[in-house]
Amino acid sequence: MSDGGSGLKHRSELQVRWGDQDAYQHVNNVAYAAYLQEARAEMLDAAGVRAKASARQGTFVVARLKVEYLRQLTFRPAPIAVTTWVSAMSPARITLRCEIAEPVDDGLGPYCRGLTVLVPYDLENDYPRRVSEAEKAALTHFLVPDPQ
Repeated sequence: MSDGGSGLKHRSELQVRWGDQDAYQHVNNVAYAAYLQEARAEMLDAAGVRAKASARQGTFVVARLKVEYLRQLTFRPAPIAVTTWVSAMSPARITLRCEIAEPVDDGLGPYCRGLTVLVPYDLENDYPRRVSEAEKAALTHFLVPDPQ
């Protein structure tokens, strides 16, 4: 089901909130996951495949979330950039990659890299479903396959 894709990555600029800090004065790991979730939702919205809260069919659930923390992020007034893209698609799952970094490259690399596996889900029947052809077509816009 994977194909070449168009190579576009979705970018969200998010604000670090004062309450995202922990006792050590750096952004807590839970906040990183929240940033990735917010950016993922924005990308799905941009692709036109994010389900409404009332939808019983045609939604996705997170089956796996992996975050690799690379450097410390602290509170500041400037936003952070979260880049999200589809790295693989199969009939039963969609794999997303993401990075949190500075909006303008500072030469230090990202704060973190993440991987999220989404499973298409039918809430009405409480059961996984297949990725629809419409979802596949919409998400291909953000498909940047992992290097082999």
